[in-house]
Amino acid sequence: MAGSRTSSPDDAAAGERADLLATKLNLPQPRPDHLCRARLIERLNQGMAREVILVCTSAGFGKTTLLAEWAAGARWPVAWLSLDPEDNEPARFWRYVVAALGRVRGDLAEHLLPLLTPPAAVSGKGVVTALVNRFQDAPEEVALVLDDYHLLGSRPIHDGMAFLLDHLPRQLRVVISSRSDPPLPLARLRARGQLVELRNADLRFTPEESAALLREVWQLQLAPAAIAVLGSRTEGWAVGLQLAALSLRERPDPDAFLAAFTGTHRYVLDYLSQEVLERLPDRVRSFLLETSILERLCGPLCDAVTGRSDSQDLLEELERANLFLTPLDEQRRWWRYHHLFGDLLRARLRRVEGTRLPELHRRAAAWHERHGLLDETIRHAVAAGDPIQAVRLVEQHAHQTLHHGENVILERWLAMLPDQVVQSRPALCLAQSLIQLHRGHLDPAERLLEQAERAFDHEQKQQEFQVATDAGMVAEVPAAIALLRSVVAGARGQAKAMAKHARSALAQLAEEEAGPRFLARGLAGPWADWMRGSVADAERAYTELLAEGRTAPDPFPLLLSSLPLGEVQQAQGKLGAALRTSREGLRFATEGERTSAYHAAAAHLGIAQVLYARNELDDALQHVIESIKLGRQMLWLLEQRLVTSAWIRQAMGQPEAALDTMDEACRTYPSPDTISLWHPGPSERARLLLAQGRAEAAARWTEERGLTAEGEVSYPWERDHLVLARVWPTGQHLGKTVSFLAVDVRQYARRSTWEELS
Repeated sequence: MAGSRTSSPDDAAAGERADLLATKLNLPQPRPDHLCRARLIERLNQGMAREVILVCTSAGFGKTTLLAEWAAGARWPVAWLSLDPEDNEPARFWRYVVAALGRVRGDLAEHLLPLLTPPAAVSGKGVVTALVNRFQDAPEEVALVLDDYHLLGSRPIHDGMAFLLDHLPRQLRVVISSRSDPPLPLARLRARGQLVELRNADLRFTPEESAALLREVWQLQLAPAAIAVLGSRTEGWAVGLQLAALSLRERPDPDAFLAAFTGTHRYVLDYLSQEVLERLPDRVRSFLLETSILERLCGPLCDAVTGRSDSQDLLEELERANLFLTPLDEQRRWWRYHHLFGDLLRARLRRVEGTRLPELHRRAAAWHERHGLLDETIRHAVAAGDPIQAVRLVEQHAHQTLHHGENVILERWLAMLPDQVVQSRPALCLAQSLIQLHRGHLDPAERLLEQAERAFDHEQKQQEFQVATDAGMVAEVPAAIALLRSVVAGARGQAKAMAKHARSALAQLAEEEAGPRFLARGLAGPWADWMRGSVADAERAYTELLAEGRTAPDPFPLLLSSLPLGEVQQAQGKLGAALRTSREGLRFATEGERTSAYHAAAAHLGIAQVLYARNELDDALQHVIESIKLGRQMLWLLEQRLVTSAWIRQAMGQPEAALDTMDEACRTYPSPDTISLWHPGPSERARLLLAQGRAEAAARWTEERGLTAEGEVSYPWERDHLVLARVWPTGQHLGKTVSFLAVDVRQYARRSTWEELS
């Protein structure tokens, strides 16, 4: 036919190129909500010293955006290929690779595309070999970016890529972006030092980056606390931050939005549902939903909840697939879901399989209890609608938890239980009361004691109890109530009421309840004497108790007697005796079979106080530091240790550090109702202000405290009166204070009380 001509190889190549989608080879354009991430750009630049860079994260971590930003400013040519599911045909894939490289090496497509035209083999090895050869003498390095590699499932493509990576020419670098680990020889590349990896942890937005994104890019003027909440909730997930920012622009009340921002928020829900959940096989989606009730996941636990036997393998598969699963240990035994992803899974589970929730939680509770994981057992038991199991566990372990100073844990357990259940159980009311007492919240503590009494009188008298107290378990609820009422009265400075309640408790306690009986005796005797100002009587009584404590099997009596004995000895100026008492307590706490970190902490504190009074400041500081290290959970004792530390630092010429430490002491135990004999922080802070020449600030404190010259002077509030005597200009209060303190030669700040008042 006239005008016709035979097709040439050049025409065939041109036709192939015409079939290619040029947009797949273009660098993505920066988004308007883009934030430059210089630290990651530098990581990629450094990675060009290796052969392969793998950027592998879950959906929405900003892989494509990061690589596009890096490529746009790279010092070397970058060939870009955006992959999609249609690229799973080997010949098509390699044609795109060649076309992408051809954009930076103009002659490459002309020589290599004919190799991918039938009858050429489709494995890619022929074109890879030719590609390697063509790059051997290239004048400069070239980076090939393969974006969204996880969309490829063709084994021949992976084989061809593995062949390329094993024979990479020196001038070619391969950058792979994927949501899951590609089936390529990563371990071999890693072992050879040829692989650089950027994972979820690397691409998470730092707090500084989160703040910059929200303020500079999205123009949101949020408080630092709000930004911190959002960063924590999203765990630095780029899309999560962007979706939150999108919503915040439309919200007049950002705090309310942030409080409700979860994985069920409509933007997050839509994104995760479409991009992640709906694309999963049914077996994987079912596993994710059933295990979403768990805070932490391991293979055996997931087997118990789901009824499967291959959960460990599936968890490892999910981690490789980057399905928002975070490993919690190096052995890959424990994982957790990303917060927002977990929210989504739980919301979906409630919607589609809500009737199964109680059974799933029951299975989880049973597994956790078998393995001694009480927090999780209690949570799942309550979620399964079985609070009785949770109550049993809380009552059973309350004393041990308190004994270890873990009040926060016990409070968390109690918060998980329904209010009506707690209010109906005297032992739980008493545990809550004890927690409030440890915090210095005396009114709530008393109300809870009244609630415990009502619950016991109402229907619980015939039941057996084990009630936790600071001194050990008590079988009789009335005895525990009386004991705690004695402590509350003591905290208020009511020596008479304290002794009365203590004697009542003593009459109801069993002989074998040695620890609680010892506490009741101390409250009824030497503590009451001390609170009345009869320091010498208190010393004699504590000396007798200490002698008994040395032979008692329970270490508690020594804590009860040695620490206050040392204090009353210091109050009388008997520093040598106080030092011997504390050193003996330290030996007891650290030697033999009955060692105790708490007892050791108390002994170190006593030693530090005496050494401070003797001006042996370096040694005093070491002992108080050791005391803080050993028993930070004991709030009332921690306050005293910080107070002592503050005075030591003041004497060492560190006034700012001293005031900071004293402020920490006041925050540790913020109770305005507790006597300064037990709760010295606020009054000692005022005394420190005086020592630093800040008399006006100390005077303001006395006004805020409600101290006046007409007020009654009492020994339990001695520290407060000392401050008032120093700031009161007329000396009206001074005479009352001096007359009251005639029996007290207590030494503060390495000076006696008389020197302080003069």
